[in-house]
Amino acid sequence: MAGGYKSLSEKEVELILMEAPRGSDPKKILDEYIQEVAAEEALTQENLKPRGGATEPATGGSQHVVVEGDTLSKIAEWYGTTPEKIAAQNKIKDVNKIKVGQKLNLRNLGEK
Repeated sequence: MAGGYKSLSEKEVELILMEAPRGSDPKKILDEYIQEVAAEEALTQENLKPRGGATEPATGGSQHVVVEGDTLSKIAEWYGTTPEKIAAQNKIKDVNKIKVGQKLNLRNLGEK
């Protein structure tokens, strides 16, 4: 979060400090809050990056190799489609069952 706690509104600062233990150092509490938010944002951005066998969204001839932690929902989000479209195109009966190493055809899936 660029700008640190100075980028927070007065109301946000007030709410954060209201939840802090009595006698806590306000600057330390706000610094810890900013670090937590930044870490969460970094994790979110990392989770949105395509992994496995493809690095770019499907544009007509792509394939994705499933890696540990992948779900059809995440993959669909990365490639701008739906889990149902990926499942249908790859003849996956249960959208909750994909395997590490499985190759998914993402050709011409279109948008959500």
